[in-house]
Amino acid sequence: MSTAFFKTISLGLACAALGACMALPTSGSHTQNIRTNAGGNPTMSLPSALKRCDQDKDGASCLYVGHVYEHGWQGASKDNVAAMRYYQESARLGYFRAYQSIGYMYEQGLSVSKDYAQARQWYEKGVAAGDENAMLYLANIYQYGRGVPTDLNRALQLANQACASGERYLCMVRDDIQKRITQQNL
Repeated sequence: MSTAFFKTISLGLACAALGACMALPTSGSHTQNIRTNAGGNPTMSLPSALKRCDQDKDGASCLYVGHVYEHGWQGASKDNVAAMRYYQESARLGYFRAYQSIGYMYEQGLSVSKDYAQARQWYEKGVAAGDENAMLYLANIYQYGRGVPTDLNRALQLANQACASGERYLCMVRDDIQKRITQQNL
């Protein structure tokens, strides 16, 4: 399974979670056009992804399994404990895109106690690895003062970094932060 597949899913999830992308749906349906079969399900089966994660030690597959459990894809029951376990395994295997997912679980208090400091640490690891999603989520932490003093300049810096990836909605978030800064300076 390609990195682009997971990047696209993660970008869509980041957008929906932040509520910053009006052009994308805010439910799980944003995955419908991402390498899906006729039924609208991601093309890798859960058993195949589990095998690739558990036996082959493939971090991307572990991340995918985590998403399946977090969102209840492919008929799986939503299970945030299992999702977190697979996100952590993905990170342990060195798949840096898992850092944002772990951070999100801490930020939202999904299967763990809500902990903005932990969320920020995981997002920072993702930012250091170059993950645009982590940049966006960390920008959100600073934009809304979640566990840190509100810092729109830091949020804008991170959003600019994320926007440089070329993903349009990341630039929309950057533009929204810039508008907030402009309004505050009026």
